[in-house]
Amino acid sequence: MIDSSRLWTRWTAFRTVTVRSVSARRVPPEAFPRTLIAITALAITMAASPVSAQVASQPASRSPTQDTRQDVGWHVVREGQSLHDITAIYLGSAARWRENAALNPDLENPNLIEPGQRLRVLLRKSLPPRTALLVQLANRVESLLNPLPWQPSLVRQILREADAVRTHENASALLRFSDRSELTVTEESLVFVREGRPETQRRDPSQIEIRVGQADYSSRAASDGSASADPENEIEIVIGAATAAPKPDDTGAVRTRARVDGAKKAQLMVYGGSSALATPRGTVELAEGTGSSVSAEGNASPPEKLLAAPELVEPANRGSIPAAQADFRWQAVPGASSYVVEICQDASCSALVKRTTGIASPTWRAENLSPGRLFWRATAVSASGLDGYPSESRPFVASAVPPDEEAPYARIRFAGPQVTIPERFLIGPATKIEVETGDNGPTGVASWTPKIDGKAVSQSTFGGPWEPGPHKLTVEVVDGAGNRFEHPAVPFTFDPVPPILRWQGSGENGETQGVPTEPPSRAGSTSRKLAFEWAPGANRSWRKLVGLEGSPQVLPRVGVRPTRGSFRLGGTDLVISRKQPLWLEAEDPLCRAVHLSVLILDDATNGPRMVVNAVDLLGNTTRAVWPLHDHGGKKHK
Repeated sequence: MIDSSRLWTRWTAFRTVTVRSVSARRVPPEAFPRTLIAITALAITMAASPVSAQVASQPASRSPTQDTRQDVGWHVVREGQSLHDITAIYLGSAARWRENAALNPDLENPNLIEPGQRLRVLLRKSLPPRTALLVQLANRVESLLNPLPWQPSLVRQILREADAVRTHENASALLRFSDRSELTVTEESLVFVREGRPETQRRDPSQIEIRVGQADYSSRAASDGSASADPENEIEIVIGAATAAPKPDDTGAVRTRARVDGAKKAQLMVYGGSSALATPRGTVELAEGTGSSVSAEGNASPPEKLLAAPELVEPANRGSIPAAQADFRWQAVPGASSYVVEICQDASCSALVKRTTGIASPTWRAENLSPGRLFWRATAVSASGLDGYPSESRPFVASAVPPDEEAPYARIRFAGPQVTIPERFLIGPATKIEVETGDNGPTGVASWTPKIDGKAVSQSTFGGPWEPGPHKLTVEVVDGAGNRFEHPAVPFTFDPVPPILRWQGSGENGETQGVPTEPPSRAGSTSRKLAFEWAPGANRSWRKLVGLEGSPQVLPRVGVRPTRGSFRLGGTDLVISRKQPLWLEAEDPLCRAVHLSVLILDDATNGPRMVVNAVDLLGNTTRAVWPLHDHGGKKHK
C-alpha cells in the first residue's frame, strides 16, 4: 500500500503514469487482484469534453459538498448492488445496512436502489482494495463514476475500479487509500482506478510506475508508534529502465522524488531514508541526501549530493503582498542552475495553485493570484537536473489592491555637522540621517530597507554609529503593488575621531587626543601680566579657517612664548620662555582641516593655566589644559 505519498505530476498532453497499489488489509490474492491506478495527462482539447450529465436519483434536499463527516463517503451504485452489498464492502459486514439507510432519509425503499444512484455510506479507516477517497480538491476537477459520465468532483467522493478523476490547469486532487497512504494528482492529469492481473504467487511489493512525469513518495510510522515498515505497504517505483526500492530510516520515515522525461531519462532524489536503484547495469545505493540519473539505456550516474533547501526571503512569514503582482525572493543556493517555485493552498502543497520551473535567478513574480491566505516554497535544481531539498512552506497573504504601475521613491537627508572637501563628504557623530519615502501610485509604501555598504540593516540601527571611514548608503522601497525603487548609493565618511595634538619644548615631546572629563572654566579675566606673542618660525604658518570648506596645505603649527620670564607647564617638564617657545601641532587623518587655538586663563580659584584646543571641521575636539608655574616651582601670581 502506498504510505503517506504525495505524488506530484505535471506533464504535456497524452503522457501516462501508472501506479500499482495493494491495500494494507491482507486478503487472499485470488480474492482481490492487485489495484491499478493509471495517471494520464490531459490534452488541451479535453477541457471541452462534456461535463453536464446529472447524477441519477440525486437527493434534492442535501448537497454532497455539505458533508463534512470524516467517516462518511459518497458511493455510486453499480449494476446488481444492494444496500447490503454496499455495506459489506465498506464495513466488512452487511448487518449494519440500517445505519447506511439512516444516512439517506430520501431513500424511500432501501431494497430498491438503481445503478448510478449516489448514496452516503459509512467508512472504516482502512478502505477496501481498489478504492480511493477524494479528500481535497482545488479548482476544476472532474470524476468519471461508472455508470455516470464525467461530472464535477465532490469532496468525500469514493472512486472504485473503472472510476477516474481528472484535473485541469492549476487544479489538483488529493486521493487517500488509507490513513498512511495518499496520492496527490496535479494539474492536467487523469487517474483511473482499474483492476489489475490476479496474483498467482506470493505477494510482491506494490509498484508505482512513472512513465512520464514526477511523483513524491513518503511514508511514516504506523499509528501504533512502530517504526518498522509495514510489509503490506512496501513499494517499488519504476522509472524508465530503473526500479527504486525506498527504505525507511530508524524512525520509519522515507521521502523520495522520482521523475521521468519524454526521452525516458529517469531521476531519483532521496530526501529521507535511503533507496536501492536497480538498473540493467547494476544497483546504485542512494543514502539520504543523494540522487542519481538513469539514461534510457539503464546507465545510472554515481550518487550526487543534493542541494540544500533555499532560504526564503520575501514575502515574510505571514506577510502580505499584492495579489496582482506578487514578488518572491530567496537566497541563492551555491551550485544551483535553476529553481522551482510552487504556490499552494496548504502547507503540504497538495492543493496546487501555481508551479513554475526553470527560474534562472532567485526572484520570481506571480501575477493575478486569488486574494487570500496561501503558501509557497522553492527548490534549487543542480546542473545535472536533480532537485535539491524543497524549502519549508511559508504562509503569506495575497491582498487585493488596486492596479499600481508607478514606482515609489526615497529621499535621503543628513541633518547635523557635515562638510564637503575635495576628496570626500564627511559627517560627525552628532549627524542624523533622515529618509523620506513615498509612492507615486495609489497603493502606498509597503516597506523600505536601508543598506550600508550593500548590506541590509534594520531601520532602528542604520542611523549609526558606524566604523570610522568611508561608507555607502542606499535605500530600497517597495510599494503595495510590488513596485521597487532603489536610491542611488550616497557615499559618506563617518568621522567621530578628534584631532591629534602634539607639542614640543625644552626636554620633552608629547601627544594627546580627546577631551578631558572636566572642561576648563572660563571664569575670571585674562591676565595682562601673561601676555604672549606668536613665534611661528621659518616656513611655519597658522591661520584660522573661514567657513566649512577647504583645508590648509600644511599641518597647523604654532609656537608660543612669554614676553618675559619663564614658566613650567604643570604635570610636565616643559619650560617655556622667550628663548624657548612651546611648539604646538594638530593633525586629523579624515577631516584634515583643524582649528588650533591657545587661550591663557587666570582666576582666583584655578590660577593661571594654558588651554589648547584642536577642533576639526565637524566639531570633534582635543583639549590640553596646563597650570602655569614660575620656573622656581611656584604658581605665577
